[in-house]
Amino acid sequence: MARDLGEAEPAGGHDLVGLAISVWHETKQSQAFRARVISRTNSSTETLIIYAKSSEEVLSAVEEWLRKLSES
Repeated sequence: MARDLGEAEPAGGHDLVGLAISVWHETKQSQAFRARVISRTNSSTETLIIYAKSSEEVLSAVEEWLRKLSES
């Protein structure tokens, strides 16, 4: 069961951060790769959801998340 991270309380006084990646294949598409990247950094109270059609787009989203994490 999914829950809204926007309402979650930080555990132990730490900021809540996270990154989850789901990958699947759309068999009826010419480019079958699909992914969803769900992320949150401690500098944001919002959860960001990105949909990707390539592994490069996933890697870019992860790199951006790590950059934001290191800046906060």
